Amino acid sequence: MKAFFSENSKQRYNDIFHLLIILRYVQNELNNLWLILKNQHKNSLILHLRNAMSFFINNFQYYIQIDVLEYKYQQLIRSILSSTDFQKIKYLHEVFLSDIQQHSFMLLATAYQSIRNILSICVSFCLTAKQQENNNNFDENILRQFGRDFNDEIRLLFGILGMVQKHNALPHLGVFLTRLDFNRFLTNNNGSFGEF
Repeated sequence: MKAFFSENSKQRYNDIFHLLIILRYVQNELNNLWLILKNQHKNSLILHLRNAMSFFINNFQYYIQIDVLEYKYQQLIRSILSSTDFQKIKYLHEVFLSDIQQHSFMLLATAYQSIRNILSICVSFCLTAKQQENNNNFDENILRQFGRDFNDEIRLLFGILGMVQKHNALPHLGVFLTRLDFNRFLTNNNGSFGEF
């Protein structure tokens, strides 16, 4: 196994799993916030913002899990089954990891930083909303700032990914952008989820 999994491969797996774990954590935090707010809160701002964040996170996770990981894994298995050369299989494995990182935007620094910022904003929003719920004191200015920060990052990411798609660099990117821009909502709102 040591001959197959280089230090570079291990680091790539660490980076990929790190993204997947954080993505799942954020998804759970948003779901837990919904459980807290669903029956007792009338503030549509906080629910609207949570729903927008959840929409993005759920679609991004689906894209990573199905359009990237599952697709690339099936491709790798087919390639391995048709090969008998160990060095070629090792090479195919490296290509697999590289493709996953590329299609997850980990190799596109500006897009990946924007994704990390979005994840951070979502976690901070959840923590703040839970704290304000416990204190029974919702500060709309703070919530609106989270909305503006979230929209700014979504707008930036949507623009970057739109430019990448125009160059047909990533085949499944168009499907992800179509899911995000359902009914051209983001396009009609200048790349954002609307006013918060």
